[in-house]
Amino acid sequence: MGKSDDEESGSLAGQLKALKLVEPLLGKGYVVYIHNLYTSPDVVVELKLVGTGATGTVRSNRKNFPPNLKMFL
Repeated sequence: MGKSDDEESGSLAGQLKALKLVEPLLGKGYVVYIHNLYTSPDVVVELKLVGTGATGTVRSNRKNFPPNLKMFL
């Protein structure tokens, strides 16, 4: 049995799909607004590396979420 859409969106595969959707906008000065199912430090860093800003809600229990930022939530 496969993963549900919600389970996949929080995974690396789901995050890569989200990046693929915005591929035509990368490096053109846009800021991408990301839903919390797709937001992760890894995605934000990848977007920054290609010259695209990112903002959105985030889940503090997301893998690689910086522990020092949890105090601001």
